[in-house]
Amino acid sequence: MFENRARGAQLAKNVSYFYIIVAVLVVIATLIIGVSAFSLNAIFYIIMFAILYSIATRFKNHRYAWIFVALCGIVTLIWSLSFIGLVLAILLIVAANDMKKELDN
Repeated sequence: MFENRARGAQLAKNVSYFYIIVAVLVVIATLIIGVSAFSLNAIFYIIMFAILYSIATRFKNHRYAWIFVALCGIVTLIWSLSFIGLVLAILLIVAANDMKKELDN
């Protein structure tokens, strides 16, 4: 069933695109609702996008890259404490596990 899914660094790269989509949605919600507290969340998602994208593209063959991807998932879960944060954290943990398996081979 899951034979053709994205693995490792490719999954982390796809999740980083989701971070930028969430950041744009948070900015739109901030403009509509007018609560400036959401702008800090948008900055967080943009920073996480940059970190994950650089790990997934430049440092994907580094032997400790999977640890940083897993840490990004944990930080996202702690920061957001929402369903979206949980989904992103699970996807990043799966990507980190795949990266570890790929680097061990």
